[in-house]
Amino acid sequence: MRLKQFILYWSVPSLLLAVACFQIYQVKFENKSQWKGGGFGMYSTIYPFVDEIWINDEFISTKGLPKKDSLKLKLLTYKIKVHPTQKHIQNLLEELNLNKDSVKVQIFKPEFDLDKSVFTKTLRYETTYRQP
Repeated sequence: MRLKQFILYWSVPSLLLAVACFQIYQVKFENKSQWKGGGFGMYSTIYPFVDEIWINDEFISTKGLPKKDSLKLKLLTYKIKVHPTQKHIQNLLEELNLNKDSVKVQIFKPEFDLDKSVFTKTLRYETTYRQP
């Protein structure tokens, strides 16, 4: 009877703690976004969609594009900002018609220091994508 009560009492908090630890591990060691995996970092970071994607030292912007083209490109860039994987990068490069052997992809996170009134960009993710 006591074992059953113990399991019922501690099962949910233990599961929540395990999920939180797994998500923290992914953020620290696998370059995953804090917004992915349950949103435990949701209130501790800047909204990830303000991050900037640079490909071969050129800023990728969806502004000024026709709405039809802009929607698909926005979706692809959002996926990369939240969860940068080789598949998402490959899909974006195909949409941009970049047929190069090697492409450098960088994601910068904007930061603003209120005390010094300084705006900076910190490199959050960088990889070199090679065509298969």
